[in-house]
Amino acid sequence: MAIVSRKKPRKALDIVSFVIYNGGIDYTREHLKGEIRRAVECQPRLRFGVNKQGRGYTLDDWSLRAVEAGFPLEEQTPQAFLDALEENIKHPDYYESDKFLAEQYRKWEAKYGKN
Repeated sequence: MAIVSRKKPRKALDIVSFVIYNGGIDYTREHLKGEIRRAVECQPRLRFGVNKQGRGYTLDDWSLRAVEAGFPLEEQTPQAFLDALEENIKHPDYYESDKFLAEQYRKWEAKYGKN
């Protein structure tokens, strides 16, 4: 079992940014390499969060960190985390500090759909 950093994770608008800002995915220790590649195809920005040199966290660690940070995952599993990466889910509380931005974001999301 990998040791998860005790540093508080940085907040981010979406789950891809959360991974990029907080250390990335350790590609060398994963057995779901094909699924990681598919997630990168769906979200090209994620390539900046995949580390192929042995640094970063495993998908198990990321699923735990994402739930602790408040991202709405269906389950706390690596597969649920990969599904969330492919959808690039948004953090529910990101705009809550600014009610005007929160309302603008909800209007934009209602008009154009979720990204």
